[in-house]
Formats: sequence, C-alpha cells, structure tokens
Amino acid sequence: MASEYVFTPDYVDNNRINLQHYLWCKIFGYRIHPHFSVEDTDLRIADMGTGTNVWLIGLAARLPASVQLEGLDISFDATAPKPMLPSNIVLQQWNVKDAVPTILLGRYDMLHIRHFIANSKTVVHQELLQATLSQDRRLAPTWVPRLPDLFSVSGLVAVEHEAREALPHLAMALHECNMSLHELIARQVGNTEFLVRV
Repeated sequence: MASEYVFTPDYVDNNRINLQHYLWCKIFGYRIHPHFSVEDTDLRIADMGTGTNVWLIGLAARLPASVQLEGLDISFDATAPKPMLPSNIVLQQWNVKDAVPTILLGRYDMLHIRHFIANSKTVVHQELLQATLSQDRRLAPTWVPRLPDLFSVSGLVAVEHEAREALPHLAMALHECNMSLHELIARQVGNTEFLVRV
C-alpha cells in the first residue's frame, strides 16, 4: 500500500521540516505561545505528527527534565534513534486517522500540532498524477484562514489566531525552504507512478 504522505519521507524532507521549524521560531519568537505557562515541572506535552522531533528536542533543552514530552506519529522513520533523544522524550505510535487510544485521553496538559495541512485531506496518488503541482489542493488550502472560525463553531473556546509578517531576509529563506515542496511531491509521484499503470 502506498504511503498517503504527499512528500518523500527522506532526509531531504526531514531537512525541510527542520529548517522550517527554525525559521518559524525566529519569525514568531517562541516555541510555545507566551500565553501558556510552562512553570509547572510536572507538565505532560504531546507533539502530534512529531516527524523529526525537532520541536520536542528544542523544548527538552529549555524545560526541566521532569517535564514529560511525548511524540505521536504513525512512523518514527524521521526521528533520531531513541538513544540520541533527550531522556524525557517518549515516542507513541498512533495514526491520527484511527480512533484515539484510551491511554491518550485526558493525558496531556498541552498538545502541539502543525504541518498537518497535507495530511488533513486525503488525495490518492492517481489524482496527484493527473494534476499539476500548482493545482494540488493541499498546497493551497483555502480553509486555513478560516480555522479560528471553524474551531469556534466546533465548540472550542478561547481560540486565538496569530499571524506574523516575516522580515524580508527570513521571508526569502522561508520561500526557498517551501520551494522544495514541489520537488518532493514530484519525486513522490514518480516513485508511485507504477501503481497507476497496474
């Protein structure tokens, strides 16, 4: 069965994810929004779709070792081997398209999620092959600006929206980082072209 991940799961995409993380931290100026207190040393924080674990690794360097950090993902191929991770990072396998395991319910004080635009709408590889890269709906999600309203309508409370304009040199770096998305999709489509012919 072909992967539903739209990009190639390899070191090129891992580098893009890491670079994008550091650029966002520089643009926004934080890893955890300042409205959230992280003074409690018994916090349990989860990172959904943890990928390379770059966000959790950054937190581990800044928070007390007693804070429990958990990376949730369908696969840990992009993550460093366990012995290389900070001791307070635990990995929990879970596909977000499956029901939430009972063990995860009510478990966390904070849940972090990002990079889910490509995962939130399933588009099979056959459709990718028929569309040009610029037409891939996952690269132009018109619903993203409406997320605060969608969250509020769905019953979430205290929904906040924050957008930052990047300084020109950071905007250029982010633009070049994002340019690799098109190449990654093209490579992934090329890897799965044989599925369409069968």
